[in-house]
Amino acid sequence: MFWLKGGISEDRILELNIHKTALLDLCVSKATSSHPRKWSQNNPAYGQSLVVALIIRHFFGGEVLCASLEKMPGYEKLGRHYWNQLSDGSEVDLSCEQFNDGFRDLVPNGDVVSVEYLLSDPDVKRRYKMVYDKYHAFLAIILKTRVYIEKFVKGRMT
Repeated sequence: MFWLKGGISEDRILELNIHKTALLDLCVSKATSSHPRKWSQNNPAYGQSLVVALIIRHFFGGEVLCASLEKMPGYEKLGRHYWNQLSDGSEVDLSCEQFNDGFRDLVPNGDVVSVEYLLSDPDVKRRYKMVYDKYHAFLAIILKTRVYIEKFVKGRMT
C-alpha cells in the first residue's frame, strides 16, 4: 500500500495503487535509484522517491514535497525524501514502503520544491526520463489493449 494524508476517494486510492504498482514493479530499476548500491528487486522503491513523486506530479498535478531526513536516526544518510501534495490538498507517498513501518510518523512536514529546480540536476533528469519513458510505454500498451477490448465487445454486441 502507500501513505496518504487528507480526504481522498476510494476511486482515487485505487487509481493511485495501480500507478504505484506499475511504477515500482515495471518501471524503476537500479539505474533509476538515487542509491543504486542498496536497491534490490526485493525493495524496488529504495531510492525512488524523487522520480516517483515527479511522475505522479506529471500525471496528477499538484506539488512535489521534500523533507530532510538528516536528523532522523537511521535515515540521515539518505538525505531527503519526496512525496506529493495533490491539487485537492491531500498528500500521498507511493515510495514509503522502502522504509520500515512507522517511518511516515517520523517524517517532518515537507516543503514544496520546484520541479524545474529538481530537473536542473542532470542525474535526476536522466533517472526521471528513464522511468517516464518506461511508464509512458506501459500506458500506451494499456490504452491499446482497452481500445482492442472495446472494439471486440462492440463487434460481439452488434
